[in-house]
Amino acid sequence: MRERVNYGSDTWGWTIFWICIFVIVFFIPLPGFFWWMWWCFFIFVILLGLCFMPLSVSTDDSYVAVHHPLKTTKIPIDQIESVTLVEPSTQKSSTSKGFGGYWGRGKDAKYGEYTTFVGKGDERFLIKMKDGKQYMISSNNAPAMVTFINERIK
Repeated sequence: MRERVNYGSDTWGWTIFWICIFVIVFFIPLPGFFWWMWWCFFIFVILLGLCFMPLSVSTDDSYVAVHHPLKTTKIPIDQIESVTLVEPSTQKSSTSKGFGGYWGRGKDAKYGEYTTFVGKGDERFLIKMKDGKQYMISSNNAPAMVTFINERIK
């Protein structure tokens, strides 16, 4: 089973905002900084986004895989304790702050700390691992994905 990760207008807005900021800062000469330093920083941030930005989620009998443009994050099914749908929320907490989706480390009062790979906040599910780690993931059809994974872990 494979589902796309949808992005909301807030994600697109933040992504465009941060790209504009990087371009504007590049063209404003700052004393003590060299132009190549800005380009290196800009390229680093773009590559970081490409490494972790969630594009799709797939699952089979062995893994739940979050596909990114440059890599894939695999979560072993036999290490999953539970999978539950997460209620829609406007609260999004992550390292990326919306740049290329919401990815990185997240934390909130209800779910604690987790690794997040979210595009749109109303299509999320939480994977709790046997070792205590948690993953917040979104997909185009989260209820079907949760049902599919739950059938494999029982």
